[in-house]
Amino acid sequence: MKDNQSIEVTSHISRDFLQNAAYFNTMPKLVWEYVANSLDAAKENETVVVMVDLTSNYVTISDNGIGMSRNDLNNFFKMHGENIRRKRGKRVRGRFGTGKSAAFGLADTLLIDTTQVGLRNVVELTRNDIKQAENGKPFPVKDIAVNQPTDGEDGTKVEIRDFNIRRPNVDQVVTYVERHLSRYKQRALVSINGHECRFQEPLSNLEIKRVPPPDVVKHVGNVKLIIKVSPSPLNEEIKGIDILSHGIWHGTTLAGIE
Repeated sequence: MKDNQSIEVTSHISRDFLQNAAYFNTMPKLVWEYVANSLDAAKENETVVVMVDLTSNYVTISDNGIGMSRNDLNNFFKMHGENIRRKRGKRVRGRFGTGKSAAFGLADTLLIDTTQVGLRNVVELTRNDIKQAENGKPFPVKDIAVNQPTDGEDGTKVEIRDFNIRRPNVDQVVTYVERHLSRYKQRALVSINGHECRFQEPLSNLEIKRVPPPDVVKHVGNVKLIIKVSPSPLNEEIKGIDILSHGIWHGTTLAGIE
C-alpha cells in the first residue's frame, strides 16, 4: 500500500455472514427467527398460518403470507439490507435481515421456496458456498426455479437441513416460540409438529398502570406503562417489561433493577 493511498472501510462478506449466524446458536432462536419473518409477511386483515416441521435432520417453516418476488429475494440476501416492507410503511419486526444467515448458526443448507402472484422462485445456499468466498467478494445463491408459473397459493417455505447438532429438543422450541408469540398483537396460528402454540401468561396478583405527563405525551404519544407483579419468582425469559409499538415487540427491560 502506498503511503498516500486513501484508507477505506472494507468488509469480508462471507466472514460477516457467518459471524451474524453465530448468534443463532440454539434451535429455539433459529426457529423463532423464521417464524417471526413469516409473521411479518402476513397479508393485510388475514390470519397468518405458520407450520413448523422439526426433525433431527431438518426443519421447515411454511406460511401463507405474501411470498417473495425475484426482487424481494434479491433484497433478502443483501447484507444489512433495508427492510422493504418497513420502507413501504408496514409495521414489521425485522430490521437488518438476519434471516438470511440464521440457518447457518446450526446447519449447513438453506433452501427457500416462495410464491407470489403466480410466480415461484426457489433458491439454495450452503455453507460450502459461503466458505468458498475466501476473497471477501459476494458469493452466489443457487437458483433452482426462477419465476416459474404456478397455480400455487402465495407464501414461503424455508427448509433448513444438514444440522451440526444432535436431535433438537422440540419442547424447548415450543416453549420459546409460545413466549415470544405473547408479544405479537396480531392474528396468527403457529403450529410446531402439530402442536398449536398458545402463550399462557403467568399469574399476577397486582397490576400497576401509568401514563406519561402532558409534556411527555406531546413527544411520545399516549403510551401506557403496565406492570404486572407475579406472586412468585419468574424465570429469566419471562420477567421484565416488554416494550411494544403498534403491537411490534422492540425489547424487554428491567431498567437496571435486576
